[in-house]
Amino acid sequence: MRFGALLGVALWALWSVAFVAPANALLPPSHIVFLSTGSAEIRQAGDNVLREVASTFHKIGIKARVFIGAHTDSAEAQSLSATLSSERGTAAKQRLIELGIPADRIWISVYGDSRPWVITPAGSPQPQNRRAEIVVALPE
Repeated sequence: MRFGALLGVALWALWSVAFVAPANALLPPSHIVFLSTGSAEIRQAGDNVLREVASTFHKIGIKARVFIGAHTDSAEAQSLSATLSSERGTAAKQRLIELGIPADRIWISVYGDSRPWVITPAGSPQPQNRRAEIVVALPE
Protein backbone atom coordinates (compact mmCIF):
# COMPACT_ATOMS: atom_id res chain seq x y z
CA MET A 1 0.00 0.00 0.00
CA ARG A 2 1.34 3.46 -0.90
CA PHE A 3 2.25 5.95 1.81
CA GLY A 4 -0.46 8.32 0.58
CA ALA A 5 -3.08 5.59 0.87
CA LEU A 6 -1.87 4.77 4.39
CA LEU A 7 -2.06 8.44 5.29
CA GLY A 8 -5.61 8.60 3.93
CA VAL A 9 -6.62 5.58 6.02
CA ALA A 10 -4.97 7.12 9.10
CA LEU A 11 -6.81 10.41 8.55
CA TRP A 12 -10.09 8.57 8.08
CA ALA A 13 -9.49 6.64 11.33
CA LEU A 14 -8.78 9.88 13.19
CA TRP A 15 -11.94 11.48 11.81
CA SER A 16 -14.14 8.50 12.59
CA VAL A 17 -12.79 8.05 16.13
CA ALA A 18 -12.53 11.68 17.19
CA PHE A 19 -15.19 12.98 14.79
CA VAL A 20 -13.04 15.79 13.56
CA ALA A 21 -12.51 16.51 9.92
CA PRO A 22 -9.40 15.08 8.27
CA ALA A 23 -6.43 17.44 8.33
CA ASN A 24 -6.89 18.02 4.60
CA ALA A 25 -10.62 18.76 4.81
CA LEU A 26 -12.00 21.93 3.35
CA LEU A 27 -13.41 24.66 5.54
CA PRO A 28 -16.06 24.75 6.77
CA PRO A 29 -15.09 21.36 8.18
CA SER A 30 -18.49 19.87 7.53
CA HIS A 31 -21.85 20.29 5.91
CA ILE A 32 -24.89 19.20 7.91
CA VAL A 33 -28.13 17.70 6.61
CA PHE A 34 -30.81 17.61 9.31
CA LEU A 35 -33.58 15.01 9.12
CA SER A 36 -36.99 14.45 10.67
CA THR A 37 -37.62 11.98 13.49
CA GLY A 38 -37.67 8.41 12.21
CA SER A 39 -36.94 9.51 8.63
CA ALA A 40 -34.11 9.27 6.12
CA GLU A 41 -35.87 11.54 3.61
CA ILE A 42 -33.71 14.40 2.35
CA ARG A 43 -35.80 17.57 2.33
CA GLN A 44 -35.13 20.70 0.23
CA ALA A 45 -32.80 22.36 2.76
CA GLY A 46 -30.77 19.15 2.96
CA ASP A 47 -30.71 18.83 -0.81
CA ASN A 48 -29.29 22.35 -1.01
CA VAL A 49 -26.49 21.30 1.36
CA LEU A 50 -25.78 18.20 -0.75
CA ARG A 51 -25.64 20.38 -3.87
CA GLU A 52 -22.98 22.52 -2.11
CA VAL A 53 -21.02 19.35 -1.27
CA ALA A 54 -21.21 18.18 -4.89
CA SER A 55 -20.11 21.60 -6.14
CA THR A 56 -17.11 21.56 -3.79
CA PHE A 57 -16.24 18.03 -4.86
CA HIS A 58 -16.35 18.94 -8.55
CA LYS A 59 -14.18 22.03 -7.98
CA ILE A 60 -11.52 19.87 -6.29
CA GLY A 61 -11.66 17.10 -8.84
CA ILE A 62 -12.25 13.38 -9.05
CA LYS A 63 -9.61 12.50 -6.43
CA ALA A 64 -11.49 14.28 -3.64
CA ARG A 65 -13.18 12.16 -0.97
CA VAL A 66 -16.51 12.58 0.79
CA PHE A 67 -17.06 11.26 4.31
CA ILE A 68 -20.59 10.98 5.74
CA GLY A 69 -21.23 10.53 9.46
CA ALA A 70 -24.85 9.41 9.96
CA HIS A 71 -26.61 10.03 13.29
CA THR A 72 -29.88 9.56 15.16
CA ASP A 73 -31.08 11.04 18.44
CA SER A 74 -31.82 9.27 21.71
CA ALA A 75 -35.58 9.74 21.22
CA GLU A 76 -35.51 7.41 18.22
CA ALA A 77 -35.91 3.74 19.08
CA GLN A 78 -32.63 2.12 20.13
CA SER A 79 -33.50 -1.02 18.22
CA LEU A 80 -33.75 1.01 15.00
CA SER A 81 -30.94 3.49 15.67
CA ALA A 82 -28.18 1.79 13.63
CA THR A 83 -30.59 0.95 10.81
CA LEU A 84 -31.93 4.50 10.64
CA SER A 85 -28.42 5.97 10.75
CA SER A 86 -27.40 3.67 7.90
CA GLU A 87 -30.48 4.68 5.89
CA ARG A 88 -29.65 8.37 6.44
CA GLY A 89 -26.07 7.90 5.30
CA THR A 90 -27.20 5.88 2.29
CA ALA A 91 -29.79 8.51 1.33
CA ALA A 92 -27.16 11.25 1.43
CA LYS A 93 -24.72 9.08 -0.55
CA GLN A 94 -27.34 8.23 -3.17
CA ARG A 95 -28.17 11.89 -3.69
CA LEU A 96 -24.48 12.76 -4.02
CA ILE A 97 -24.13 10.00 -6.64
CA GLU A 98 -27.09 11.54 -8.51
CA LEU A 99 -25.21 14.86 -8.36
CA GLY A 100 -22.22 13.28 -10.12
CA ILE A 101 -19.92 12.07 -7.32
CA PRO A 102 -18.62 8.55 -8.00
CA ALA A 103 -19.79 6.02 -5.40
CA ASP A 104 -16.23 4.85 -4.75
CA ARG A 105 -15.29 8.35 -3.51
CA ILE A 106 -17.94 8.36 -0.73
CA TRP A 107 -17.58 6.66 2.67
CA ILE A 108 -20.26 6.33 5.36
CA SER A 109 -19.82 5.88 9.11
CA VAL A 110 -22.89 4.96 11.16
CA TYR A 111 -23.02 6.38 14.70
CA GLY A 112 -26.62 5.99 15.84
CA ASP A 113 -27.15 8.16 18.91
CA SER A 114 -23.61 7.65 20.26
CA ARG A 115 -22.34 11.12 19.29
CA PRO A 116 -24.97 13.73 20.10
CA TRP A 117 -24.36 17.38 19.35
CA VAL A 118 -26.66 18.45 22.14
CA ILE A 119 -27.72 16.77 25.35
CA THR A 120 -31.34 17.41 26.29
CA PRO A 121 -33.68 16.10 28.99
CA ALA A 122 -35.36 12.79 28.18
CA GLY A 123 -38.24 13.22 25.75
CA SER A 124 -37.08 16.66 24.53
CA PRO A 125 -36.80 17.29 20.79
CA GLN A 126 -33.25 16.82 19.50
CA PRO A 127 -33.31 17.95 15.86
CA GLN A 128 -29.58 18.81 15.94
CA ASN A 129 -28.76 15.17 16.65
CA ARG A 130 -30.75 13.79 13.69
CA ARG A 131 -28.22 14.52 11.03
CA ALA A 132 -25.82 13.45 8.32
CA GLU A 133 -22.55 15.32 8.70
CA ILE A 134 -20.50 15.51 5.52
CA VAL A 135 -16.81 16.32 5.06
CA VAL A 136 -15.07 16.84 1.72
CA ALA A 137 -11.35 16.02 1.86
CA LEU A 138 -8.72 17.26 -0.55
CA PRO A 139 -6.81 14.77 -2.69
CA GLU A 140 -3.41 13.54 -1.51
